[in-house]
Amino acid sequence: MTDKKLTMEAIADKIHQGFGDDLNVIYTDDNAEKLVFRLRITNQEGDKGNEDEQVERMEDDVFLRCIETNMLSDLTLQGIEAITKVYMHKPTTDDKKRVVITPDGGFKAIPEWLLETDGTALAKVLSEQNVDPIRTTSNDICEIFEVLGIEAVRKAIEREMNHVISFDGSYVNYRHLALLCDVMTAKGHLMAITRHGINRQEVGALMRCSFEETVDILMEAAVHAEQDPVKGVSENIMLGQLARAGTGCFDLVLDADKCKLAMEIQTGGGLLGTGGMYFGSSMSPASSAMSPAQTPWNAGTTPAYGAAWSPATGSGMTPGGAGFSPSGHSEG
Repeated sequence: MTDKKLTMEAIADKIHQGFGDDLNVIYTDDNAEKLVFRLRITNQEGDKGNEDEQVERMEDDVFLRCIETNMLSDLTLQGIEAITKVYMHKPTTDDKKRVVITPDGGFKAIPEWLLETDGTALAKVLSEQNVDPIRTTSNDICEIFEVLGIEAVRKAIEREMNHVISFDGSYVNYRHLALLCDVMTAKGHLMAITRHGINRQEVGALMRCSFEETVDILMEAAVHAEQDPVKGVSENIMLGQLARAGTGCFDLVLDADKCKLAMEIQTGGGLLGTGGMYFGSSMSPASSAMSPAQTPWNAGTTPAYGAAWSPATGSGMTPGGAGFSPSGHSEG
């Protein structure tokens, strides 16, 4: 008892909490050579009953043996009641190892002793003084929701799903799992991916019937004359239309009224009667025509009006006057 930091008085208090006034507890001092508890049943005056009940009542010695069995198996003296057993081991896989920063600036996964339990009591475990609250985890989704909230539940569901799928070597991109977890937790509470969860959302009948209970949902929608805005992916696929998602979520619309105010741009340098088309020189470094001529004019590039690429005949660079050799002249 000294190793477990227990006293006779503490054990007597636990027995009193478990059985109340039904038992009278007498115990020896902590310094006694032999530690003994004496338990006696307290007879209540109002518990006599009729003769048939007295016959059926259990004998005192048998009843005390049942109490003894209950104390030895179910009575919790110290620790957390919900955790029945603890396993201590050193992990061999990298996902359970501790990642530390090495002196050269790298990362290294090192094993350390971990405690895995039968049963969960996350709130009580996190309040313990010698427990690391940052790395303490649980696989009880409902308990995580009560203790840490919906964001922690989302991450826990994603971790458990990834662990189950990758257990036999299968691979699913985490974005698919993350999207499914977002759907399950988007409302601020846990929503099951069943007909009683995701199929009870306020969406159109076509989207709901694409999951389960197709005939029942369509019959109910027809009876109540429901309308479907056809804004989801499933509805548009059923109707052979482009879904309003990705590049299909917007349209290109032409304003006909704005076209009435448009200004016609004249192309310069064209020959008379050719509709503004120029049949002269084409590729650079010609003095005009195609790129790099300044659009829509067929003259040279900016900042000069009449200059093309060097060594064209006209320079035109500011301040003008000098041209590149072997230019014949420069505009000044």
